[in-house]
Formats: sequence, structure tokens, C-alpha cells
Amino acid sequence: MIDQKHRILLASIRKLLRRGADRNIRNICEKSRPVDIAEIFDELEATDQLTIFNLLPSDEFRAQVMSHLDEETQVEIVEKLPSESLNTIVTFMDADDQADLLNNLDEELSQSILGSMEKEDKEEIEDLLQYPGDTAGGLMTTEIFDLDQSLTVKETIQALQEDADEAVATFYVYVTDEDRRLVGVLSLKQLLLSKPTDVLKEIMIKDTVSVTVATKQQEVAKIVERYDFLSVPVIDESNTLMGAITVDDIIDVIREEAREDLLAMGQTRIPTRSTFVGQLRSRFPWLSLSFFGGVLIFFVVWKFVGNGELSLAWLLASSLPLLLMVGMTVSNQTTTLAVQAIRDGKLVYSGLPFYLLNELQIASVVGFVSGLFWFAILSLFGGINFQLSALLGVALFVQVALAIILGVLIPWVLQRLQLDPAVGSLSLTAVISQLLTILFALSFVSWGLF
Repeated sequence: MIDQKHRILLASIRKLLRRGADRNIRNICEKSRPVDIAEIFDELEATDQLTIFNLLPSDEFRAQVMSHLDEETQVEIVEKLPSESLNTIVTFMDADDQADLLNNLDEELSQSILGSMEKEDKEEIEDLLQYPGDTAGGLMTTEIFDLDQSLTVKETIQALQEDADEAVATFYVYVTDEDRRLVGVLSLKQLLLSKPTDVLKEIMIKDTVSVTVATKQQEVAKIVERYDFLSVPVIDESNTLMGAITVDDIIDVIREEAREDLLAMGQTRIPTRSTFVGQLRSRFPWLSLSFFGGVLIFFVVWKFVGNGELSLAWLLASSLPLLLMVGMTVSNQTTTLAVQAIRDGKLVYSGLPFYLLNELQIASVVGFVSGLFWFAILSLFGGINFQLSALLGVALFVQVALAIILGVLIPWVLQRLQLDPAVGSLSLTAVISQLLTILFALSFVSWGLF
């Protein structure tokens, strides 16, 4: 979510973009942190993202920004960069970030980047790529400090000073034997407070908590949370030290798990990069269940309570459970996705028109299909005349449209009011959309449309 600092940065860059003040943009970027630049990219148009990226002060700076971008933005930028520039930028990225990036690219581009790397770096990345992305092997970095247990504290500190630029995971020193099997661990604090002549074997912590390359990322996150580690070593089946997972990667895992849990509660699962068809498919299962459940209740109420009476009043009364069930599912899905989009910074201020347009397209498709199915079921199996069937189909379309529109606008309004959109959005959207739908449906009766 974009905070006040990032909002000011975003506004400044947009103003300079309109003026074509490239030098000023470069100066602002040079004085900013890479993570802050990456934070505002989601709020920029694709062409502006590429412009800003090319104006960054150096390839190393670009590599740091690239590492903090989300997968979708990474791919969009990478696919537009000249191959020579791209290959240079990738060399400045950490090994685990390189592997993550290559995993998101198509096979041809990924192989092209690998082919430009030096043999040693290429082999290291290929080793990381062999592990699934949701395992410890896929998360780990191989750029760690691992030293032989026979070294003294003085020799260890000297080795650390000499190789400081070669390691990402510098929170701990992992101690290994002659076969590079993990035998212990030392924190940097413990190392500095020990005597120069102490041998690592004598002062290391032997009861080491580690994970295997096949350990699922959720389990790794639980271990880090339980023991408050800054990094956790990764070993293979023979206890050979393969790498380490740092706390920043664990935070990403926790965020992703929280995102998936939120979407699951909202009865939808949409991947980071999802096409329009993919978004519809992700919503389809629960919508179908709500729809056909509502249809079943309609026939039960209509036949056994309304005695099959062909009046709009009874048909509307029997249809209300269907309208409410489908509306509840649609509002839950839309509101949950909107709250997540706000957290991701994609539905703040300038992102609203594009996001709302996308949801309106979904509303049109879902509402039309649902209404058409409802019309067909009433006409074919209920023996209800064309006019009544059409009116009830329209009522269902209106419910879906209202639920989706309100599902976007209510969280956005709460956000603008400096309120937490995750609190109350679901209930407000469901209540308001269903109230409006019932009023709309009942107005058919008052207008004498039967």
C-alpha cells in the first residue's frame, strides 16, 4: 500500500514525466532507495514504468529495483529491454532473485539470459532452478558464509572481511566439516565476543535447526517464526549445506500465504498474473454452487409454498434466495479482491478507473450468463412465460452488477476515509447490494409488471 512518502514521490515523478524533465527524474531516483522506486511502479502506466526504469542511475540500481518489483511488472519490463542491457542488469542481482526472475520468464528468454552468464554463475542458477519455487530449495540463496570448524575466531573474521561482498546471508556463520556437512552455527555477535584464539568447533552451537531442500515454504516460515531466526540453513539428504533462506524471503512467503488465505475466504483464487478468462474461471466454482443451490431453493419454495402460482409476486419471493446467494458470493469475491488490490497498491487513487473497468467487464459477463441461464431454466423447466422469465433474469443481472460495483467502491471509499478496508467492507457491500436488489425486484410488483 502506498503511504504518504511514496505518494509524494509518485506525484513528483508524474509531474516531471509530463514536463519531460528526464534529468530531474534521474536526480530524484538517485536520491531515493531502490525499494521506494519499486513501490510506486504499480501506480505508473507501462510506458512510464519503462521510461523511469531506463532513467535509473546505474545498472546496479536497476537490478535492485528489479528485485523488488512484483512478478507481473518484472516480466513487462524485462520483455521490453534490449538483450545486452538485460543481461548486464541480471548479473547485478542476487542468485535467488535471478532464479525467481528466470522462473517467471518464457523458456526462450530465460535460456538466452542463462547463455550470457559466466559458467560458474550459470551453474549456480541452474542448480537453484531445479527446485520447485514453493520449497526451501527454490527460496534459498547459495551466497552464504560457511567456514570449516577448524578455523579460529581470528581467521574467521579475516575471511569474513575478505569475502564480505560475496555473501547475501551474513546474519550467521555456518560451520561445516571437511565434507561441507553442516555441524554448527555462530551468530556474528557471538563471533565478535569470542577470543581470537577460540576454535569454531569449540564455541559453535551444535544443535542446529535446519531445513531440507524439499521442505515446503509454509513449514520454513513456521520454523523462522518459532525461533526468530534471521536466516535458516538449507541442507540436502546427506546434511550437506546447500544454502540459506533469509528473513526477507520468509516475509514474502508469509505475505503470499496471507494473500492466498484472504482470497480463499473470499471464495476465489486468482494468480498474480491472470488473464480476463483466468479471473472468470477462478470465480466460477463458487458462483456455480451458489447459482444452482439458489435454483433448487427456488423450485422448493415456489412449488411447495407458492403452489406453483404464476404471479410475479410469488416468483419474486421464490427467487429471493437465489438473488441473495449469488449476490453474497459475488460481493465476497469482488470485495476480497479489491481489499487485496488496495494492499498491493493497485487500487489507490489512479488505479481505480482501470480496476473498476475490469470489474465492470466481469460483471457484464457474469451477470449476462447468470441471467441468461436463469431465464432459460424458468422458461424450459418452470413453464413460466417469456416476460416473467426475462424480468427475473434481469433482476439477477442487476444483483451481480450491483454487487461487483459496490464491492470495488466501498473498500476504495473506506481507504480514502483513512479506514481499514479489510474491516467491514464485506458486510457493507453485501447488505447494501442485497437491499438495493430487493428494492429493485419489489418495484416490479409495484409497477404492475405482471
